Amino acid sequence: MVVNANSIESRRIANHYVALRDIPSTNVVWLDEVPESPKIDIETFRERIWRPIRTYLREQGLDDQIDVIAYSAGFPYGVDFSKDLRGQAVPNASRTLIGKIASLTGLTFFARRVQIGDIGYLGRNQYARRDLTARVHAPRPPNEVEEALFKRAEKLARRGQYDEAVAVLTALADAYPWSPRIWYELAIGQAALERDSEALWSLEKAVEAGWRHSLTARSERRFNRLRDASRFQELLERMQQQHTFFQPAHGFRGRYVWHGGVRSEQNGPHDSLDRYFLSVMLGYTGFQGNSAQEVLRYLERAAASDGTHPNGTVYLLENRNIRAQTRERYFHATAKALEKRGRRVEIIGPGKGQDGIVPRKKPDVIGAVAGTADFDWQRSGSQFLPGAIAESLTSYGGDFERRKQTKLSEFLRHGAAGSSGAVAEPYSIQAKFPVSYMHVHYSDGSSLAEAFYQSIEAPYQLIIVGDPLARPFATFAQVSLESPDIGRLWKGTVLLKPRVVLPEGHEMQRLELWVDGKLVDAIAPWDAFLWDTRTVDDGYHDLRIVAVDADRMETRTDAKIGINIANKGCWVTASVKKRSVAFEENIVLEGAAPNATEVLVFHGGRQLGSAQTDGEKWKVSLPASAAGPGPVELYARARVPDDHGCRSIPVMIDIASPIVVEAAQPTPAKQE
Repeated sequence: MVVNANSIESRRIANHYVALRDIPSTNVVWLDEVPESPKIDIETFRERIWRPIRTYLREQGLDDQIDVIAYSAGFPYGVDFSKDLRGQAVPNASRTLIGKIASLTGLTFFARRVQIGDIGYLGRNQYARRDLTARVHAPRPPNEVEEALFKRAEKLARRGQYDEAVAVLTALADAYPWSPRIWYELAIGQAALERDSEALWSLEKAVEAGWRHSLTARSERRFNRLRDASRFQELLERMQQQHTFFQPAHGFRGRYVWHGGVRSEQNGPHDSLDRYFLSVMLGYTGFQGNSAQEVLRYLERAAASDGTHPNGTVYLLENRNIRAQTRERYFHATAKALEKRGRRVEIIGPGKGQDGIVPRKKPDVIGAVAGTADFDWQRSGSQFLPGAIAESLTSYGGDFERRKQTKLSEFLRHGAAGSSGAVAEPYSIQAKFPVSYMHVHYSDGSSLAEAFYQSIEAPYQLIIVGDPLARPFATFAQVSLESPDIGRLWKGTVLLKPRVVLPEGHEMQRLELWVDGKLVDAIAPWDAFLWDTRTVDDGYHDLRIVAVDADRMETRTDAKIGINIANKGCWVTASVKKRSVAFEENIVLEGAAPNATEVLVFHGGRQLGSAQTDGEKWKVSLPASAAGPGPVELYARARVPDDHGCRSIPVMIDIASPIVVEAAQPTPAKQE
């Protein structure tokens, strides 16, 4: 959990999320030099955001233990990486498509590459699930001349100069026959010239090369003359019925090395550039973003959805906009896969009260795949179920500085658990957006963050916002500690016997023991932990037992247990008279700490204050604003002369929020 220490809203949202998701205190880092601008340059990202995060991970020994980096509010969403392209051999045509602005979450996902200036972060995400049924594998990508020819043909077709466009495309198809798009555009041109048999032949070549956009072909006006031809109908059927099988969903671990969607090593080398961090922003509260209250509301709904297996419907939206047509390739495959899993799904186009923009008057939306520049969810009359994912392919859905186009925040405002949007012009390139099969991975029990990153080939330009840990379709075990008795003080080496009740049909891969947010041991399912309590301070500790499922998803179920250690006779107490305080007030903590020379007060891993002892008593007054609004957990650590210490039981305090300015909202854009 990454917090902008200088932002009230960032601290407020982080405090609530830490409490909501029971995040260990050691897994929270506060940054003091976060830029205020919505967009920053790549060096600023490296030095003022990523470097302190990386340093903290190393100092805390968390390098191999963190899977998700979640940013609270108060962070820039865009990063200008143009400096990294200087001196790089990138064709001019490719530079245009690549752009120069990346997202905060996309660069954090590729952070190991970003920190050394390796522009591989503009390339393929090796964790993404691959389409295993792609029929044509081009031996090479199109060269710069071929790309220029295709753009020329497109321009000629737009002008209605189909004779010239067909001549260019015919030559291009001979030189580069592996592109389904070239053959498809050639078929359109030939159909426009009433060369029907040639158009059908080219369309068949497009299908053989992998063209699956049956909805696009069905609505293409220049194919009107061909609609009644049996061969045309057969080709539409072939497009629709082409089987698509993605690699199955797989649980993510930050220590895994990925290649081609396959986990090649369980414990990859530290210097591997194909180790990633799933990254999501909890909320954007700047202009055209969400208010802090909206962010807290959708995060709470998302957390409540875990394991509920909501009986909702995934809606796949189809219209004639290029934004929607780019998405439809996998619609039928997604629908079949979801139906096979007993999930409801609908492909919705214009007609029968629907417009193909967003679902209308649907009360059970658990997923929405849209392709539109503008929409008004409020007017749609539809409702999101807790845990829903909804997003739209458009140019500026995640570029909050631009007034044009509806932002991803509109989905979140109305209750979606997560959404995404491009932070710069993506040129309708599908690889930069999640494919609709994301909802199949989600249905298989992936977390929201896993579902997104398994579905995006090139995530560098996409900002993902919401609850990364939402798992509405996960199936959890029941985990508890059979012995020793947690009501007693623990000393020396203890034998911990977990008790796990697995869901029907599930097997367990391993059990893990975590203490204060750090992995201590991993054992076989039938074994017990042997833990030396003398490796930690006396006093209270956060102990968690995690059961890891043996299937591909590696679903994790944990039980948190508060324990007290007593090896060296050190103890400290902490209490407050007021459990609720105003943001402008002070928090007064006091307690006892026999033989202590000093008592330090911590908010997670951050020290907020200290006090000298008077006899065995201590007392300290701290400004509530230092911790930030929301539910805050504080604890005391006593120092004793022989250089060891002890920790108190945490104290929970609720700090009221000050009056803040809500996110500015433009007038809803007119729907296309």
